[in-house]
Amino acid sequence: MKPLLQVTNTEEKLNKKENELRQVTEHLTVLRSEHDSLKAEQEQLTSDKVLLTEQLRAEQDLSAETEEVLSSFCTPLCTFLHF
Repeated sequence: MKPLLQVTNTEEKLNKKENELRQVTEHLTVLRSEHDSLKAEQEQLTSDKVLLTEQLRAEQDLSAETEEVLSSFCTPLCTFLHF
């Protein structure tokens, strides 16, 4: 009888370990999916940041050019108006 109990215990342990392995594998699959999703989101945000930085630079350049033009008009105008 004792060997039969050992076999039964061994099978129960094996089933338990198989269930644990299945759960860990499923959890790993979920984590990989989340990782892939977060990585894609990070790449999109990085791309958006680059685009926004480029737009900001263009707007800053345009602002500087506008200030130069206004300044070039203001100097003669201010002199004419005695400011």
